[in-house]
Amino acid sequence: MRRVPNRCAPETLRRQEFSSSTDVWMFAVTVWEMFTFGIENPWSGLSVQEILKSLEERGERLRCPEYCPPSIYSLLLLCWSLNSNDRPKFSKINSRLNQCRPIQYRVTRDNKQINQLTLLRGDTVSVFDSSVDKPIWQGQNHRTQKVGFFPRICLSSTTTNTNEKISWPVRGSFIHTGHSDGTGQGPSWGKIDKIDETILSNPIVTPVDTNERNENVQIEDFPVLVSVPDDELLKSIESKSFTIFGEVFGIGGGA
Repeated sequence: MRRVPNRCAPETLRRQEFSSSTDVWMFAVTVWEMFTFGIENPWSGLSVQEILKSLEERGERLRCPEYCPPSIYSLLLLCWSLNSNDRPKFSKINSRLNQCRPIQYRVTRDNKQINQLTLLRGDTVSVFDSSVDKPIWQGQNHRTQKVGFFPRICLSSTTTNTNEKISWPVRGSFIHTGHSDGTGQGPSWGKIDKIDETILSNPIVTPVDTNERNENVQIEDFPVLVSVPDDELLKSIESKSFTIFGEVFGIGGGA
């Protein structure tokens, strides 16, 4: 029996079964490695039997990399479902990744605080951990390709993405009242302050697809299996820059 890589799905490790579902599992491991900058080896030092016991008996999964957005990690966990039928198809993965694209902002105020991401006015930042109620955000500076935390007040109030983040309709309903640029002076449509009575009396409601976009997605509480960093690789990247999202989404880039 030929040996298969440790990154393979459980059914591949156990029975050497290969399918589109096992490809999905390995794809998720590859994405995980990208967000660790390639310095961590999945299930390093474990035998096949130890990996299977970790996955199947203890329910462990690879930990969320430090710079991996929660929305991406939740997708990886879906791809690592033990039941191959529960793993998303690649078409769904493609759709989810497009929804997870980080929002890009222009920097309007320098940030040179110690232990924070250095920003200069005019820089472009991909933000992947943000919340309107948090003063500190996390993202990547396209100019330096560094990742870190910074005050959100350093960014412009509008995004540089061509497809800006907008509100989503009520789940399962086509009711969507309108949009405005927020100033009342720019392009807008519909009535954002109320829903027309004719719409309320005749709502078009469809079954909810639980796999569709969910802004409040909760990451399932899997135990995490700590992987082992490769010391040589860790040393080799200390003087290099990486574009995390450039590999996954095709954005960013070095100066």
